Amino acid sequence: MAPKTSLLCLIVLSFLSAGCTTGTFSVNVPIAGGKMRQIQLGSKGPVHAEDEYIAIEKAFIQIQGATKVGNFNWAFKVKGPVKPISVKIEDMSDDEPMVMLSQSPIEIAGNTWEAKGIDITQTYEGIKWIYEIENSLRVYRFTITLSNGTTSELYEGVSYPTQIKEYLKTQMGLPATLPVTPKAPEQPVTPNF
Repeated sequence: MAPKTSLLCLIVLSFLSAGCTTGTFSVNVPIAGGKMRQIQLGSKGPVHAEDEYIAIEKAFIQIQGATKVGNFNWAFKVKGPVKPISVKIEDMSDDEPMVMLSQSPIEIAGNTWEAKGIDITQTYEGIKWIYEIENSLRVYRFTITLSNGTTSELYEGVSYPTQIKEYLKTQMGLPATLPVTPKAPEQPVTPNF
C-alpha cells in the first residue's frame, strides 16, 4: 500500500471507526425514494452496520498510489456458519439508488468478503456530492443473499467532512469545481398559423 493511500485510509477510518465508542445515538437520514433511514453515530462518526449474519467492515474511498485513481473499497465479515452467495451495494444518498457493485457468486476468504469498486473519475456520474460545500453523510445499502435463502439488508453510513472531500479531489486530480455540462441550444419556437 502506498504511503498516500495509507494516510487516506487512516484519515477516513478515523471518521468511520466505531469500535471504541462509548455511546451511540441514531439520526434519521433521507435516502432514495423519499424515505428516511436511521444511521447509528458514535463519538467517531457512523457506526458500522451489522446484523446476526453480517458485519460491514469497509465502505470508503481509497486512492491507488501513482495512478491517483480513487476506488470505493467494500468489505464485510461473515459472523456465522451461513455463507453469503451474492452482494449488491447501492448508494442510497440521492433521489434514486445508484448500483455501485453487484456480484454473484462471491468469494469469501476466511470469514471476509472484500472488493474494489468503480473507478472514480471526473466523468463518474456519482461524484457530484464531493463538490458540495457542506459535510456529507452518504448511505450505502448492502443487500446480501445467504446460502439459506435469507437476505441481509444493511445500511452503512459514511461521513465525508469538507476537508476530506477537498483532500480527495486534490489527490484524485479532480477539477476544483464541478464541470458543467453545456446545455443544448434552445430551438426557436415557430408559430403555427
